[in-house]
Amino acid sequence: MQSEFVAVLIRQHERDKNMRGKLYEYAVLFHPKLSASKVMEGLGAGEIEAKKSELLVPPKCVVAESEEEVRILASRDVPEKYTKKIDQLEIVVRTFVEP
Repeated sequence: MQSEFVAVLIRQHERDKNMRGKLYEYAVLFHPKLSASKVMEGLGAGEIEAKKSELLVPPKCVVAESEEEVRILASRDVPEKYTKKIDQLEIVVRTFVEP
């Protein structure tokens, strides 16, 4: 009985090795910068109120072959009004580790 169970596990492992893609999770953050006009006004450092980062795309799970593919998918989820502010965007990706 135990040997049958082991044989099933081995077959599952071999099948999983041949499958393409891994499970990833990604999110997109927006880190706003202080506008040049505010800096030019000569406000003191204590008077400048830094804006907080925003979560543009909440965490999503996808199956992909690589982290690069995940970043491409994530970039497609960025709202249109943020596409010209690419230097202020951060795409964070994590892969789910195999047990």
